Amino acid sequence: MKSVMKNFKEYVDSFVMVFGIISMVVLLFTTPTWLIWNHIIAPKFEIPTFTFWEMFFTLLMIKITFPEKTIIKKVN
Repeated sequence: MKSVMKNFKEYVDSFVMVFGIISMVVLLFTTPTWLIWNHIIAPKFEIPTFTFWEMFFTLLMIKITFPEKTIIKKVN
């Protein structure tokens, strides 16, 4: 019985850690753009503001549609 509880605790701890890491990535990925848009760009040009999740999914769609391409040219 103790080994079952230990395994369950390990699964819960792993889930909490993965959830926490994903949450931090989402927060760090979205917050700067969201704040700049809502506090600088939207008032200046009188355009609508975004909610946090609207900005997250907008940025996600932009990243999927236009992936970063790194081109390294070799100089001889």
